[in-house]
Amino acid sequence: MQDARMDQVSTAVAHWVVGALIGVTFALAPSLLPLSAAALVTFVVAVLALRGPARFALTGGTGTTLGLLFLYLTQRSIESCARFNRQPGGRCEMGDSTPFIVIALLFVLAGLVLSFLALRRRAR
Repeated sequence: MQDARMDQVSTAVAHWVVGALIGVTFALAPSLLPLSAAALVTFVVAVLALRGPARFALTGGTGTTLGLLFLYLTQRSIESCARFNRQPGGRCEMGDSTPFIVIALLFVLAGLVLSFLALRRRAR
């Protein structure tokens, strides 16, 4: 029984890492449309093909990674704008970034919940 549980955890972690890699590829390759589109297609096909904990792990890895990357990139934008404003004659307006931060945090939360479900549910 212990070996079956370890196999389930190992499989969930492997699917989570694949989901995280898809999330990184999708988030960091928007200027490379074919690569970003390939990541999206890979994600959709994998979600449709997988069942149970594997699906939760894949989507959990993707959601967590996308949310964290979005938080990081939003913070970098805010810092970049502030740095530009400190220069003589510099002017940068970011606007309210709260909605972006809330959405990113929701992605992280959803990803963590799905990751937890992947570890708690038994494979069928």
